[in-house]
Amino acid sequence: MKTTMTKRLARAALIAGLALPTAALLPGTGPIAALQAQAATAADFKGVLVNYGSFVNHAKYGEVWVPSVTPQGWHPYPPCHWVNTKKYGWYFQDNTPWGAIVHHYGRWAHDAQMGWIWVPGEQWSPGWVVWRTSDQWVGWVPMLPDQDVKTISADEFNNDKMWIFMEVEKFGKSCAGDTVVAAAQYPTIFAATRYVTEIAFIDGIVIFVLPPYLYGPIVDIVIDIDVWSPTYIFIVVNNWNWIWNNINSNIACTFPVAPYKHNPPPTRTHLLPPPLGSNNNGNPPTRINLPQSPSGPSGPSGLPIRNYDPPPRLQLPPKGSIGQGGQTSNPPLPPRTGGNGKNLNGPNLQLGDPSRKGGAGSRTGVKGAGTLSHKSVSSNQTSLR
Repeated sequence: MKTTMTKRLARAALIAGLALPTAALLPGTGPIAALQAQAATAADFKGVLVNYGSFVNHAKYGEVWVPSVTPQGWHPYPPCHWVNTKKYGWYFQDNTPWGAIVHHYGRWAHDAQMGWIWVPGEQWSPGWVVWRTSDQWVGWVPMLPDQDVKTISADEFNNDKMWIFMEVEKFGKSCAGDTVVAAAQYPTIFAATRYVTEIAFIDGIVIFVLPPYLYGPIVDIVIDIDVWSPTYIFIVVNNWNWIWNNINSNIACTFPVAPYKHNPPPTRTHLLPPPLGSNNNGNPPTRINLPQSPSGPSGPSGLPIRNYDPPPRLQLPPKGSIGQGGQTSNPPLPPRTGGNGKNLNGPNLQLGDPSRKGGAGSRTGVKGAGTLSHKSVSSNQTSLR
């Protein structure tokens, strides 16, 4: 589906375009031509809006438009008009001649005596609103006029007169009577929602990018718009940032909240008596009896206390047990048996025995056993043991 909308400035723009070549020849007429084009634009809007309301002078905003065709309790950007476009995101579609102007140009302000008033402007937007969302709620508020951004209080901005909230599942899909959330739920919703701060630069203007859980039928629209000047882009984005960071929800929540109780840290129990020499008021040290377990004494955690037995110490040979030849005597070699069970070493035969063949300190083995060196004896001891 394509919706074609042309600006109502076509006639004024054509007149200004034809007048510029001539005016350019006259010194100092450039600003005059620009003012004439702006005046024609405002006049074009005024020619339409006077049929649906009246223009009055406001002490703060100058000339403003007050609608006369809206019902009592009407709010700018009412629900059931938001459509999801392919290019500009969520776009407020109002097919009335006056609504197509005041919902895409200028700003809205709420006056205590006059109600909603429209402050004229010439820059187009898919919808001059600020958004708050959560996965359950979506809400929007008309963007403030520039002179109100840094002066309005949170109480004046965050209330049911300014904001409209509805359920996410109904956004862009339903126009039933219960679409708008009751004002009694606003404190809870303000606490649950956050500002939408993601924006995109499209065709020379800046638009909001809503979260992906806000979806609906996508339509394609073709709109003839003028790009925003760099100065105007800076002003708009700066105003949005001010709102996001300074005008926070300041509404007292009505739902019950359990009071916070501060629990002091637990008292430590000292299981050990005070150190010697400490002041115990002249009393003897306190003896602490630990609880006993059925299998024996237990520690502070209730587990049985196990006695730790150290491993036996290695017994070294006594000092001075030196054999003949000035060397320490070796321990007796275990008996070696042959295939027929005979002791090959002989009775009480030890290495280094002077009675053995070869004399004192000889390492010569028994006949038939071969010649044994010191290294081979150590190896035999290891293998035999």
